Amino acid sequence: MLWRDEQGPTDLRRAALKATVDQGRYPGLVAYMDGRPAGWVAVAPREDHSRLQRSRQYGPMPGDHDVFAVTCFYVDREVRGTGVASALLDAAIDHARDSGAVALDAFPKTNLAPHALASRRAEENDSWMGRRASYEARGFVTIRDAGARTVMRLTFNSDRSHSPRPPRDLTN
Repeated sequence: MLWRDEQGPTDLRRAALKATVDQGRYPGLVAYMDGRPAGWVAVAPREDHSRLQRSRQYGPMPGDHDVFAVTCFYVDREVRGTGVASALLDAAIDHARDSGAVALDAFPKTNLAPHALASRRAEENDSWMGRRASYEARGFVTIRDAGARTVMRLTFNSDRSHSPRPPRDLTN
């Protein structure tokens, strides 16, 4: 909720998230494994993220319309390293494309801090907006270096004739 200007106590952030869903807007996607929530990715139109829209470093490019943004990942500790984050990123790409986005932006760290490079736990804590290599592997390109983070973009083909993919099943 950071990029949506929803800060404060947990109960207020939860209420704001619930209000977003109640209004028929989808702030993200949830991954399930064995019927239990296993992870989350925040993916929504850029304009839903007022703080992101105002940012001099991460804000939109002139003329940007119908661009979505990936702003947060969370994967339950018990299932980290099993492909949940990758499946969430693939689902976020599909969701943005199927929702009419012309592009999807992401904001991975430009370079991980030395403490993060030395410790997997520190890297996980430093990678809550996703990892650059994951985005690059899916065709995202850097459109702007913005200090601590890089603005990356995946531009979608204008052909909208494809059919949506079914939900991914992460129960293996």
